[in-house]
Amino acid sequence: MKQLFAGMLVASLAIFTGCNQSPTGGGASKTATTSSSRSSATHADTHRSAGSNTSSHPTTSSAPTTAEAKPKLDDTFKISAPVFSEGLKQGEKKNVKVTISRGKDFKENVKLSFDGAKGLHFDPAQPEIKAGEDKAEFSVAADKDAPLGKQDVMIHATPEKGSPTEVKMTVDVNKAS
Repeated sequence: MKQLFAGMLVASLAIFTGCNQSPTGGGASKTATTSSSRSSATHADTHRSAGSNTSSHPTTSSAPTTAEAKPKLDDTFKISAPVFSEGLKQGEKKNVKVTISRGKDFKENVKLSFDGAKGLHFDPAQPEIKAGEDKAEFSVAADKDAPLGKQDVMIHATPEKGSPTEVKMTVDVNKAS
């Protein structure tokens, strides 16, 4: 219930602040090997469910298993991209800022890359958010003959270690005046 409330709060803030936020990235260690010492279903339980009255003793397993471990939130990050409320005209160039929210233990550089842009160019093509910084600034320029209308540009954020994430930035290309 707390997670649902927190998720709704974050979504509401993103809507009202005019930015898109990515899912969580980072968390360099995502899997963990654990020893399992749990009791499995008995042979009798298995057969009872199939209509048999056979009985047996429970079995125990102590073999190591690989479990999907959730990354510590302190070792993760999220990125936020702006919403182009006034659009971008053909032949025009605008400066853009992508921000990062870092967990207290996430101290890595994050490289950005762009995908899905037709007639749009980014400078620099692969900006980087350095460790200790909270944003990357770059420009987006529309070709003079860029397709008109809304384009969804995926901004990929790749840390030095851990999982990458991405966020969608919508650019509305308008006819030049």
